[in-house]
Amino acid sequence: YRIIRDGKIIIPDLKNRREDIPIMFYFNVDTEMKKDGRKFNIDIEVYDILMDETLPWPGNFRQLQAIAKETIREAINDKKDPTEKLSIRSIHVKNAIEKDLSLKALVEIKR
Repeated sequence: YRIIRDGKIIIPDLKNRREDIPIMFYFNVDTEMKKDGRKFNIDIEVYDILMDETLPWPGNFRQLQAIAKETIREAINDKKDPTEKLSIRSIHVKNAIEKDLSLKALVEIKR
């Protein structure tokens, strides 16, 4: 406690650490899926979308966590056979980002 109290921990926004986004996204999806014991795969295009320079990423880990959870919901809703492995595709991430109001508002402002 004493060390933390006397120091300052600065964690930059995701927009300044884009190389961390795929790792943190996978970690969040993996953590959520392990809770249910489900297997999944993530299409490579998902990472391209998450690292897109036009996404401002004003938040940090929690914002990415919310995007990951919403992406999983989108993928589950899109799944036809409950026994098959969950496939997370780019459309699921795009829909999750659209639902994230802070990201959506900033993307709209940039346009």
